[in-house]
Amino acid sequence: GQASTSRNFTIVVSHDDVRPSVLIDLTPSFPVGVGQPVQIRVVASGVSPIESIDATLDGAPLLLDAQGRAKFTPKAPGKFVIEAIATDESGVAGEATRTIRVRDAADTRAPIVQLNLPPANATLSVLTDVVGSVLDSNLDLFNLTLSPVGSDDVLLLATGAVTVGGGVLGQVDPQHLANGAYELTLTATGIAGRRSVTSRGVEINT
Repeated sequence: GQASTSRNFTIVVSHDDVRPSVLIDLTPSFPVGVGQPVQIRVVASGVSPIESIDATLDGAPLLLDAQGRAKFTPKAPGKFVIEAIATDESGVAGEATRTIRVRDAADTRAPIVQLNLPPANATLSVLTDVVGSVLDSNLDLFNLTLSPVGSDDVLLLATGAVTVGGGVLGQVDPQHLANGAYELTLTATGIAGRRSVTSRGVEINT
């Protein structure tokens, strides 16, 4: 008599190592309050079987169970960064980063944003510093952008996650821009989701 069996398999041909894919899942995924537990789950997959998964929370080792889960209960507002590294049987590693955002119950106002320089309607022809302020006790992120008037194009000049008081936020380089009218916009968002925007017109003329 005769018998046979079959099974599918995958061959991956690459000049470079194929790094494992790493996913960090948070429950809940939205900003939480102080004392509210967050379920963390780290999963990884790759061409080769995953040998190990290591994770840290703000640089400290994060102990994961057999299903790649851990629980974190924040004791203070702010942002806490999770970094995970997965290594497969071939020794190839992949990594991922995720941030837990914790609201400050005492922060009930939107961020304060201000543009100081360049002045409104200024004509810019050389590399120019943009000076201003982003103030908030529970800041998440700020963006500084430049857009041609009447266009949907947006150029990101700078982004940050720390407060700035009357300092340089970014720079405008007119040598790489077409002449015309532009809108300079500063946007800041707090961890609770409150958002503030300020903008002013400038002219590029080289």
